[in-house]
Amino acid sequence: MIAYTYNPITMEFVGESSVDESPLEPGVWLMPAYSTEIPAPEFNPETHICYFNKEKNSWIIQDVDTEPEIERISEEDVAKLKEELKEALEEKSKILLKLGLTTDEIELLLVKLPPESVIDNLLGQPVPESGLPLLKKPADDK
Repeated sequence: MIAYTYNPITMEFVGESSVDESPLEPGVWLMPAYSTEIPAPEFNPETHICYFNKEKNSWIIQDVDTEPEIERISEEDVAKLKEELKEALEEKSKILLKLGLTTDEIELLLVKLPPESVIDNLLGQPVPESGLPLLKKPADDK
């Protein structure tokens, strides 16, 4: 007997595997996890994806969408982040100086802000779905 296996998360067809009969219960087949006896239809894996629909107990074939263009972090974005970092550090330092902290104490408190080298490493990386990070609080629009 053959089992047709699918990915437990994406439900995408993974492949076929042979099924053994239970040594304790003749006539009972030991199905692998995340598999079905229903044969997967033939499809071209370069142009289609085959999913198992548990609710309908059947396979579904979908066209493979072309990969979307990934927006990359540009030099302009990096420069903007560096400027925001500089402004944020200056603003926070002024406030902490007014509170009477020393320069060394201020540096320790601001260690959570990324150094410029970290920002430089963002160049060419994909822009996160949530957008670029904000290093300073956005100004209120009034």
